[in-house]
Amino acid sequence: MEQWATIRTLYARGYGKKTIARMLGISRNTVKRALAQNEPPRYERKPVETKLEPFKEHIERMYWEEDLIGTRIYEEIKKLGYTGSLTTLYRYLQSLGPKKLTKVVFVNRKIDHLIS
Repeated sequence: MEQWATIRTLYARGYGKKTIARMLGISRNTVKRALAQNEPPRYERKPVETKLEPFKEHIERMYWEEDLIGTRIYEEIKKLGYTGSLTTLYRYLQSLGPKKLTKVVFVNRKIDHLIS
């Protein structure tokens, strides 16, 4: 973006494309491209489809409804054709958020056995 602004400033001051290219150590085509753009360049990250993508519905069902742990889910999706790593699966499970913990209450009762 800084280079784009510099090129446009130098061109507005009357420098030629070839001179600007030599001054900045870039190609003339880069100068031409910068002058042709009316807006500064923006970085846009392209979404990447992971190996996990086709299995996300199965994973979420196993995680939330069947209450399975990561290694068990990994074994199940491998059977369905998943070729990715366990680490990738764990990273995805973390993004789902923690499971709600259910409170378990243990009652300790003393049972007396009568021996006859």
